[in-house]
Amino acid sequence: LEPKVRETLPAFAERLIRKRQIKRPCAIAGLSFGGVVALEVARQLANAPYPLFLLSSLRWPGQLPWYFRLGRYLPLYRHLPATSSGDHLLSRWFFQITAAEREAFKKVMEQSDHRFTRWAIDALLHWRADEPYPSTIGIHGTADRILPSVEHAQHLIRGAGHWMIRQEARQVSDIMMRYLHHHT
Repeated sequence: LEPKVRETLPAFAERLIRKRQIKRPCAIAGLSFGGVVALEVARQLANAPYPLFLLSSLRWPGQLPWYFRLGRYLPLYRHLPATSSGDHLLSRWFFQITAAEREAFKKVMEQSDHRFTRWAIDALLHWRADEPYPSTIGIHGTADRILPSVEHAQHLIRGAGHWMIRQEARQVSDIMMRYLHHHT
Protein backbone atom coordinates (compact mmCIF):
# COMPACT_ATOMS: atom_id res chain seq x y z
CA LEU A 1 0.00 0.00 0.00
CA GLU A 2 1.55 3.26 -1.06
CA PRO A 3 1.35 5.98 1.59
CA LYS A 4 -0.09 9.36 0.77
CA VAL A 5 2.06 12.47 1.16
CA ARG A 6 2.17 13.51 4.83
CA GLU A 7 -0.14 10.64 5.79
CA THR A 8 -0.07 9.81 9.50
CA LEU A 9 0.42 6.32 10.83
CA PRO A 10 -3.20 6.04 12.08
CA ALA A 11 -4.54 7.15 8.67
CA PHE A 12 -2.26 4.68 6.88
CA ALA A 13 -3.35 1.88 9.24
CA GLU A 14 -7.02 2.69 8.60
CA ARG A 15 -6.51 2.44 4.83
CA LEU A 16 -4.55 -0.80 5.30
CA ILE A 17 -7.41 -2.33 7.33
CA ARG A 18 -9.92 -1.44 4.61
CA LYS A 19 -7.69 -2.53 1.71
CA ARG A 20 -6.70 -5.87 3.27
CA GLN A 21 -10.11 -6.35 4.94
CA ILE A 22 -8.51 -7.13 8.29
CA LYS A 23 -11.06 -8.44 10.79
CA ARG A 24 -11.10 -9.93 14.28
CA PRO A 25 -10.04 -12.41 15.51
CA CYS A 26 -6.62 -12.50 13.97
CA ALA A 27 -2.96 -12.66 14.81
CA ILE A 28 -0.84 -9.75 13.62
CA ALA A 29 2.92 -9.56 13.37
CA GLY A 30 5.10 -6.65 12.42
CA LEU A 31 8.82 -6.43 11.81
CA SER A 32 10.65 -3.18 12.60
CA PHE A 33 8.52 -0.31 11.26
CA GLY A 34 5.90 -2.93 10.36
CA GLY A 35 5.49 -3.53 14.10
CA VAL A 36 4.51 0.11 14.56
CA VAL A 37 2.00 -0.24 11.72
CA ALA A 38 0.69 -3.44 13.34
CA LEU A 39 0.20 -1.54 16.62
CA GLU A 40 -1.81 1.14 14.85
CA VAL A 41 -3.91 -1.51 13.11
CA ALA A 42 -4.55 -3.18 16.48
CA ARG A 43 -5.58 0.13 18.07
CA GLN A 44 -8.22 0.61 15.39
CA LEU A 45 -9.75 -2.84 15.55
CA ALA A 46 -12.67 -3.19 17.97
CA ASN A 47 -10.77 -5.64 20.17
CA ALA A 48 -7.05 -6.19 20.22
CA PRO A 49 -5.92 -8.95 17.89
CA TYR A 50 -4.33 -11.87 19.57
CA PRO A 51 -1.53 -12.42 19.50
CA LEU A 52 0.18 -9.21 18.40
CA PHE A 53 3.86 -9.93 17.68
CA LEU A 54 6.41 -7.13 17.58
CA LEU A 55 9.66 -8.28 15.99
CA SER A 56 12.61 -5.90 16.35
CA SER A 57 10.09 -3.14 16.92
CA LEU A 58 8.68 -0.65 19.45
CA ARG A 59 5.59 -0.45 21.67
CA TRP A 60 5.43 3.34 21.80
CA PRO A 61 7.26 6.47 20.58
CA GLY A 62 9.12 6.93 23.87
CA GLN A 63 11.26 3.94 22.91
CA LEU A 64 12.75 5.65 19.87
CA PRO A 65 16.53 5.94 20.27
CA TRP A 66 17.97 9.43 20.66
CA TYR A 67 19.45 9.41 17.15
CA PHE A 68 15.96 8.90 15.68
CA ARG A 69 14.44 11.63 17.86
CA LEU A 70 17.19 13.96 16.66
CA GLY A 71 15.76 13.47 13.17
CA ARG A 72 12.65 15.41 14.20
CA TYR A 73 14.78 18.54 14.43
CA LEU A 74 17.49 17.71 11.92
CA PRO A 75 15.66 15.82 9.12
CA LEU A 76 18.67 14.55 7.18
CA TYR A 77 16.71 11.40 6.28
CA ARG A 78 14.80 13.49 3.73
CA HIS A 79 18.00 13.58 1.68
CA LEU A 80 18.51 9.83 1.46
CA PRO A 81 19.48 8.69 -2.02
CA ALA A 82 16.65 7.45 -4.24
CA THR A 83 18.34 4.06 -4.43
CA SER A 84 20.86 2.26 -2.29
CA SER A 85 22.71 -1.00 -2.54
CA GLY A 86 23.01 -1.11 1.24
CA ASP A 87 26.61 -2.13 0.74
CA HIS A 88 28.28 0.53 2.82
CA LEU A 89 29.88 0.46 6.22
CA LEU A 90 27.04 2.26 8.05
CA SER A 91 24.39 -0.18 6.81
CA ARG A 92 26.54 -3.15 7.65
CA TRP A 93 27.23 -1.79 11.14
CA PHE A 94 23.59 -0.93 11.94
CA PHE A 95 22.21 -4.20 10.55
CA GLN A 96 25.20 -6.30 11.67
CA ILE A 97 25.47 -7.99 8.30
CA THR A 98 28.03 -10.76 8.03
CA ALA A 99 30.08 -11.36 4.89
CA ALA A 100 27.89 -14.40 4.14
CA GLU A 101 24.71 -12.29 4.32
CA ARG A 102 26.00 -9.32 2.33
CA GLU A 103 24.58 -10.37 -1.06
CA ALA A 104 21.11 -11.12 0.35
CA PHE A 105 21.11 -7.80 2.20
CA LYS A 106 22.17 -5.91 -0.93
CA LYS A 107 19.30 -7.51 -2.84
CA VAL A 108 16.78 -6.51 -0.16
CA MET A 109 18.08 -2.93 -0.17
CA GLU A 110 18.05 -2.68 -3.96
CA GLN A 111 14.44 -3.90 -4.09
CA SER A 112 13.26 -1.54 -1.34
CA ASP A 113 10.91 1.31 -2.19
CA HIS A 114 12.96 4.26 -1.00
CA ARG A 115 10.03 6.69 -1.21
CA PHE A 116 8.21 4.42 1.23
CA THR A 117 11.32 4.32 3.44
CA ARG A 118 11.47 8.12 3.59
CA TRP A 119 7.75 8.29 4.42
CA ALA A 120 8.14 5.56 7.06
CA ILE A 121 10.99 7.37 8.79
CA ASP A 122 9.00 10.61 8.80
CA ALA A 123 5.86 8.84 10.06
CA LEU A 124 7.87 7.10 12.79
CA LEU A 125 9.48 10.34 13.93
CA HIS A 126 6.09 12.03 14.19
CA TRP A 127 4.23 9.02 15.61
CA ARG A 128 2.06 9.91 18.61
CA ALA A 129 0.74 7.47 21.21
CA ASP A 130 -0.15 8.41 24.75
CA GLU A 131 0.92 5.11 26.26
CA PRO A 132 2.37 1.76 25.25
CA TYR A 133 -0.03 -0.69 23.67
CA PRO A 134 -1.11 -3.05 26.46
CA SER A 135 -0.78 -6.55 25.07
CA THR A 136 2.07 -7.40 22.77
CA ILE A 137 4.51 -10.24 22.39
CA GLY A 138 7.89 -8.66 21.85
CA ILE A 139 10.74 -10.61 20.29
CA HIS A 140 13.93 -8.60 20.13
CA GLY A 141 17.64 -9.13 19.63
CA THR A 142 19.91 -8.00 22.44
CA ALA A 143 22.36 -6.51 19.92
CA ASP A 144 19.85 -4.51 17.84
CA ARG A 145 21.53 -1.21 16.92
CA ILE A 146 18.65 0.30 14.94
CA LEU A 147 15.91 -0.04 17.56
CA PRO A 148 17.85 -1.12 20.65
CA SER A 149 14.87 -0.80 22.98
CA VAL A 150 14.37 -4.23 24.51
CA GLU A 151 12.39 -3.40 27.65
CA HIS A 152 9.08 -4.37 26.05
CA ALA A 153 10.27 -7.74 24.82
CA GLN A 154 9.23 -10.90 26.59
CA HIS A 155 11.67 -12.83 24.42
CA LEU A 156 15.24 -11.70 23.97
CA ILE A 157 17.45 -13.41 21.46
CA ARG A 158 20.99 -13.09 22.74
CA GLY A 159 23.42 -11.52 20.30
CA ALA A 160 20.81 -11.03 17.56
CA GLY A 161 20.62 -7.74 15.70
CA HIS A 162 17.87 -5.96 13.82
CA TRP A 163 17.96 -8.57 11.05
CA MET A 164 17.25 -11.35 13.56
CA ILE A 165 14.26 -12.54 11.53
CA ARG A 166 16.77 -13.84 9.00
CA GLN A 167 19.71 -14.56 11.28
CA GLU A 168 17.68 -16.39 13.94
CA ALA A 169 14.63 -17.43 11.89
CA ARG A 170 14.17 -20.81 13.58
CA GLN A 171 14.20 -19.35 17.10
CA VAL A 172 11.78 -16.52 16.16
CA SER A 173 9.47 -18.99 14.42
CA ASP A 174 9.48 -21.38 17.38
CA ILE A 175 8.49 -18.58 19.79
CA MET A 176 5.67 -17.42 17.54
CA MET A 177 4.39 -20.94 16.95
CA ARG A 178 4.13 -21.61 20.69
CA TYR A 179 1.79 -18.62 21.04
CA LEU A 180 -0.20 -19.48 17.93
CA HIS A 181 -0.75 -23.07 19.09
CA HIS A 182 -1.92 -21.76 22.45
CA HIS A 183 -4.50 -19.45 20.82
CA THR A 184 -6.00 -21.94 18.36
